[in-house]
This record gives sequence, structure tokens and C-alpha cells, in this order.
Amino acid sequence: MATPKRKLNYIHLVGGEKGGVGKTFISRALCQYLSTLHKQYALVEADSQIDDVGRIYKSQAAETATITLSDDPTLESEPDIIFNLAEKYPVLVNLPSNTLDVLETWMSKVGLLQLMQQEYGGNYLVKWFVSDGCYESIRQLERSISQFNNAIPHVVVLNKGRLNGRNFGYLEKAETYQAIRKAPNFVAEVQFPAMESAAQYFIDAHELTLEQAMDKVQDELGVLAKQRIKTFVDILGASFEQAFSALGKAGVPQDSPNSSNGNGKREPVTKDLTATEVKGQKVASKG
Repeated sequence: MATPKRKLNYIHLVGGEKGGVGKTFISRALCQYLSTLHKQYALVEADSQIDDVGRIYKSQAAETATITLSDDPTLESEPDIIFNLAEKYPVLVNLPSNTLDVLETWMSKVGLLQLMQQEYGGNYLVKWFVSDGCYESIRQLERSISQFNNAIPHVVVLNKGRLNGRNFGYLEKAETYQAIRKAPNFVAEVQFPAMESAAQYFIDAHELTLEQAMDKVQDELGVLAKQRIKTFVDILGASFEQAFSALGKAGVPQDSPNSSNGNGKREPVTKDLTATEVKGQKVASKG
């Protein structure tokens, strides 16, 4: 592999295409995980109509930006800030629903993957696909994971907070999902824990980070509510840790998006992933 000409950090795209799967809360949880590890990152809020991730975690991110993803030609350069920030920090992007085509158009027009390969030595994109496990969500996952000939590593986040049944066991017999899991860029599966409804409402109503919630929820909802949030944070932290470990085995830094190779440069994904390398890398919390 040729030595990269310039340095680039990883870009973590958190989305799911279908509305109502909990993308925003997963983005907030990932921000909390990185903040707990004292990792510097830039936050791009692409869900400009809601903007709660950008508001709530603005003080914890090294830099923040709010953009509009649209097929309006006058806005086609809005996503450029994602790449520009990645030259300084790892970037977390909170995506709204129904933006898969807009991002694909932007990436194709600027030749993003080719640019990364030629100037930085590999691919620096990771997709965190959030799903509630319904058929339409899995169908959108199938589209997402096949983009650019399966070039972008995917972590699938199955959100128990949006699950109608007791578990996601039915996906073990779902042919479409099992075919997706065999894709070369399917890296890991994380089952995101559900939060107790009253605590979730309190956090959202007061626009709190999870860390702030643990400090404030006890006075209003009691000590057990605080303990539930703490347990939730511990479970999601373990899940994220395992997901980053699986990404590390696929060529993405293991401990967090701002890991380096010891020389201040990030190691990109440059090899072709194989089904053998990701086999058995299912990551699921048991909480």
C-alpha cells in the first residue's frame, strides 16, 4: 500500500432511511460514548429540522455544523463540510431519513471514494445503519449495504427501543436479512438497549446528555431511575466497544474513531473484506 499523501479521519454516518427507528437517539448515545472516552470528534447535524443532536452535544464536540441534505441543486455542496471537518477530526454525522440517494449523488459527483483512495490511501467511511427490524427497514438496509459495490463498512444497530416483539430472533429466519449478513461489508450487529419510557421522556423534555441525565433524574424520578440510566449507559458502552473492536478487525481503528497508527495517521480500510473475516462478529448486548 502506498503511503497516504495526506491525513484524513474517519467519517461515521449514523442513519437508517426509514423514519421512527431511533436514529437520533443512537447518534446521541454514540456522542456520549465518545465523550466518556474523552475522544475529540466533530459533529455534523444533517437533520436540520430537528437538530437535537447538534444542540444537546454541541458543547462536547470539538466542532459542530448543521447542514441540509437535499436534491436541490443549490444545496448540493452542503455535505462538503463533512469531508472538510474529517481533515481535522473524526466526524459523526446524524442523518435524517430518506437521504440515501442524496448522499450517493454527492459522493458520486465529487468522486469521494476515489479521492480517498488516491489521496489518503483507502476508504474512511463507516455506516451505522439503525433499524427497528421491520421489513421496510431491512429492505432499506439491503440498498445501503450494496451501495458503491459494497465499499462502505456497515454496523447494523437493531434498536430494541423500537421493537414491537420481545426480540429480534425472527431475523434469524429472514432470508433477506441473512443474505445481508453475508455481505462482505457487513461488519457487526449491535442490539441497542431500550430505555424506560419515563426516563426517556425526561431526558428528551429537558434536552439532556446521558451524563447530565444521571445527575438530574434522581431528584424528579428517584434513585432507581438514575440507576436504570446508568445501567443503560453501561450496556450501550459495552455494545459500542464491541462494535469498534469488530470494525478494527475489518481495518477500521479498534477503540474509537480517532485511533491512530502511532504516527498520528489513521489507518484506512484498504483491503477487501471477506465473509470469513466478518463471520461470527455478531455483537449483541444481553441487557
